[in-house]
Amino acid sequence: MKTEEINKDFEETTHMKSRKIYPREKTTNNPIYFVETDNEIYIYKKTPKANKEKKVYSLLYETNFFPIFENTYFGEDYLIQKYEKNALYMNPELRLEDLIKRQNFMMQNRIPELDEELYYNSAPERIFIRLKKHNFYFGNKENILKFLREREGFREKVPKLFLHGDLIEGNVLLTPNGIKYIDFERAMFDRMSWELGPILFRSNVEEVPNLIKFYVKNSDCNGQDLENAVHYDFVTYLCTFGISVEQSLIKGTRRDNYLSRISEQLRGMNL
Repeated sequence: MKTEEINKDFEETTHMKSRKIYPREKTTNNPIYFVETDNEIYIYKKTPKANKEKKVYSLLYETNFFPIFENTYFGEDYLIQKYEKNALYMNPELRLEDLIKRQNFMMQNRIPELDEELYYNSAPERIFIRLKKHNFYFGNKENILKFLREREGFREKVPKLFLHGDLIEGNVLLTPNGIKYIDFERAMFDRMSWELGPILFRSNVEEVPNLIKFYVKNSDCNGQDLENAVHYDFVTYLCTFGISVEQSLIKGTRRDNYLSRISEQLRGMNL
């Protein structure tokens, strides 16, 4: 991508002059650049879901479900956001603790009318079809199908909430102004138990049972229903992610690391 194009987008959208533009180390499929002004640094992210994120930010300004960076600008196919250089990544325990607080708040407050097609998560209802069609190598398919069938009904017993959808460590930042959330490309309206998938996936296998217990104990949702729903959604998340990795263009060490971690987490669930 040409820096001239980024510079044009930046100046037209923010009405600020850029001084320096350079790419960030590639960590996603979408190109990301740093844009320096005289006083600040901004992140420029090319994304086909800019319109969705713009709608998400409008919703969050209205509801305060998730605290977000105020200095965020949207173009047709890009997002510009102030870079907080003093922000710290939060460990799984802190991310989970903050999530519980926000979900308990959401259960007590009205969720505005949403375009459910925009926020729809098809993974849970498609998992049985995908598992039957796909020959994967990161777990025992029959054991996984049995595990999911035994817990399938519990998912419908927990509330639907607005979900961030991708609570990895880089998307929940501890800043001098408090906790902030970024990257809402995968935001959805779904059962609250789905939100734990990315947190648990990147946690140590031996920590997962305690994280689930902590979540269930401190949530305002029914404990037994929620625990079974979390187990169902976590295994669904692992399998959906694993199938996507196997079918994607991801190659080499990154692919191997993803599939190895998925296998490790499934073994931790005795699958």
